[in-house]
Amino acid sequence: MLINPTYVTFEQAKWLKEKGFGEKCTHLYNESDGTLSGTKMGMNGYPNKYSGYIAAPEQWQVIEWLRINYGIWIVAWRSRGIELKFYFEIDSLDKSYVGDIRNGLFNSPQEAYSAAFDYIIENKLI
Repeated sequence: MLINPTYVTFEQAKWLKEKGFGEKCTHLYNESDGTLSGTKMGMNGYPNKYSGYIAAPEQWQVIEWLRINYGIWIVAWRSRGIELKFYFEIDSLDKSYVGDIRNGLFNSPQEAYSAAFDYIIENKLI
């Protein structure tokens, strides 16, 4: 079984850049057209605001970044139904908010994590 990396979407990457995400990444999005590529020579995975590229972190990096920097915990759970589906829960250390999607199930944990990131963006949790 091959474990493939799952990168955030281009829209999520733009939002992360606005929020100060600055972790080293192996892939970048081209700001002009949203194409995903490996890091460019000399950038070392840290694109700057003048480079024309936006960091494309893997989902696990964003999960850790949100936990460490904002106390936001995201978990993808398997539903208890017959079908193999997943949902997410969002929690905060200070219990200032708890959110979860109950009206949608996702086909993979990766889809659930992506939906959790969108939920955080749309509901302005940070």
